[in-house]
Amino acid sequence: MFGYVMPLKEELKIREYEIFRSYYCGLCQHIKQTFGHTPRLVLNYDLTCMGILLDSLNPHKISAINQGCIANPLKRKKMITSNKALDYTASINVILAYYKILDDVKDDNSVKSKALAAGLAPFISKLDLSLKYTKRKIKEHLNNLARLEHNQNFNSLDEIAHPFAMLVGDVVKDYPYALYKDSTILREQLFQFGYVLGKWIYIIDALDDFPKDVKNNNFNPFYKLYYNPQLSLEENFEYMKDKAEFTLLNCGATCKNILNELPLKKNKNLLNNIVVLGMMDKYMQVSKKCSCKKSRRKK
Repeated sequence: MFGYVMPLKEELKIREYEIFRSYYCGLCQHIKQTFGHTPRLVLNYDLTCMGILLDSLNPHKISAINQGCIANPLKRKKMITSNKALDYTASINVILAYYKILDDVKDDNSVKSKALAAGLAPFISKLDLSLKYTKRKIKEHLNNLARLEHNQNFNSLDEIAHPFAMLVGDVVKDYPYALYKDSTILREQLFQFGYVLGKWIYIIDALDDFPKDVKNNNFNPFYKLYYNPQLSLEENFEYMKDKAEFTLLNCGATCKNILNELPLKKNKNLLNNIVVLGMMDKYMQVSKKCSCKKSRRKK
């Protein structure tokens, strides 16, 4: 359910893309410093963008160093260091990855998922005590989502996406450090931004996975809500894409509007690229993805 919120590289200036990479590599380093090497395997782009957003509400300039990394130790890269937004994002990254892997264990009971869960479990105990409440809320939202998906007791995309939207909204809102012009209004804006972004992520992930989920007989909200056994898989995908389009485009527009209201102190062009161009580009990729052969499937 991750890896959808990214910049559109082609439309970034070289310097802006280098800044994005410095946050991405910096997040990897912050994970290493707090948790060690193993959790770096679960680094994802969506949370990099959250870190950029939160740090952009900090008036201080970023601090960065050039050094090699585990992926390419001989090539020196710019990495952001000593950054509170990336500290927080590193912890959220590990929490979400851990619970996602536990969910995979329930779904497939594979040796790989069990090994990953066992490998991450010790690092959860390293979380700062200030994050206990956030961790509990994340687990609660994911449990609510799991119940809805298991019982399939929902009647719309908005309803099934709500728990994950709440999760992202709370994670962004509950950033534990002071922000520029911090206030209850700003925190509510951050919640709304996160909520709408979380809804977008959940729905586009479900649309992206639909052909694979149908073939593998996995849960997918589009199947439950809209699947027509009289149509081919490709025709079903086209129908479901039409059903999702308004919500996805509306979520993107809402994120853009909220972003424009935030008192950003840096990275404005980068964040606009991610929200306006990157999200639209990802939607276009997913909407054109289905090249499945025409087939019929009965439940």
